[in-house]
Amino acid sequence: MEANTLFDFPKVEITKPIRLIEAFGGIGSQAMALRDIGANFEHYRLIEFDPKYADVIRKRWTTWAIENHKEIGKGGLK
Repeated sequence: MEANTLFDFPKVEITKPIRLIEAFGGIGSQAMALRDIGANFEHYRLIEFDPKYADVIRKRWTTWAIENHKEIGKGGLK
């Protein structure tokens, strides 16, 4: 019998965009990690109660949207 390691993951093919729900958005690290690995995802819901972190998320989103020619939307900074 072959021993498995912590990093033996089954290969999964995802054909639809991942719907990301961030209950505590923080600085948006979940979305950035998915972006960095090239995952096809969409922000489905994002919640952040601390105004300081909410502003960080809004700034990062606005910068990314402008650089990637995406619609900024209601939550972006104009």
